[in-house]
Amino acid sequence: MRSHLNLEYGVFNAFTHSPISGNPVAVFHESEQLSASFMQSIASQLQLSETTFLQTSHDKKNVEVRIFTPVNELPFAGHPLMGTAAAYARKYNVNDFVFHTKKGSASVSVKHISDDVSEVEMSVPLATSQPFSEKEKLLKALGLERSELPIEIYDAGARHVLVSVSDKSVLHQIKPNHSALEAFENMAINCFCWDGDSIENRMFSPAYGVKEDAGTGSVVWPIVQHLIQYGQFSVDKKLRILQGTQLRRQCEMYGEIKSDQGTETHAILSGDVYYFSDCKARI
Repeated sequence: MRSHLNLEYGVFNAFTHSPISGNPVAVFHESEQLSASFMQSIASQLQLSETTFLQTSHDKKNVEVRIFTPVNELPFAGHPLMGTAAAYARKYNVNDFVFHTKKGSASVSVKHISDDVSEVEMSVPLATSQPFSEKEKLLKALGLERSELPIEIYDAGARHVLVSVSDKSVLHQIKPNHSALEAFENMAINCFCWDGDSIENRMFSPAYGVKEDAGTGSVVWPIVQHLIQYGQFSVDKKLRILQGTQLRRQCEMYGEIKSDQGTETHAILSGDVYYFSDCKARI
């Protein structure tokens, strides 16, 4: 009889205080012995939008994180790091630490507000942006005639194309051609509406193995940057972004662009995380 490798992991729902909403991530601790191909196989088997694997330093204040979708590794992503932060803080009883990813480092602060719910705040670098060159092809794949703001692509570790629509009615009626969207490699397509108070977003990404995502943390600060760039919002002000309503898994995310003497310096991503379950894999 062959022996099994027993791996403990947890599932944490990002951007919610409820067990049956939000965007889940599977978090594997102390994964130093796992190869990248093995991590990818586990993520493919679990079929969550992301699975994370941690390597912890002796001081517990610096953590290396690797992030896998069912089809590829990501250098950085928002919701999996939010869920991973809550998981790590609970396991090691630390509240302030630094995540090190293939895209760079992010400072994290965690506050537990109940046995199940944690508040997580993460400081991240600003995203870079450029005009998107395939606008007409993209609008056709989405079934849209136009975007309210210029269509641009932002790189926040994951790459996000931003398309703005006039209102929630238009947003909810979008039925994208997923086969056509597969042609847009290594990027996620985000359609959002802005009512002057908050944002609702929908994210489609066959390229990342996710037809529609419930809550995409790494698009939060690109959306805030986009609104600021076109005079729709201000720095040093928190913006509420909802996602996943069409999937009945609503996520509530918050983003803010910080500034120093008028210069944008970094972004803050924040939200609640729900401790859903502890699990064990026998491989």
